[in-house]
Amino acid sequence: MVLTLRDFLAVGPADPPPAQSTIARTRRSIDFETHRETGGTYQEFLKKLAQASGMRTSTRAALAR
Repeated sequence: MVLTLRDFLAVGPADPPPAQSTIARTRRSIDFETHRETGGTYQEFLKKLAQASGMRTSTRAALAR
């Protein structure tokens, strides 16, 4: 089962996403071993989040936004 960030934070599709600084701060608080257990690259993770949120285009520039 893939848990998206919206699932984890219990944020619905109509709710505004959390601020990038909040996501970055949370990500830094997770230890390296936990990040490695996710089994993919950060780019792949971002693409999965984009798809789960209904984003059709997952180009690098779109993911950065």
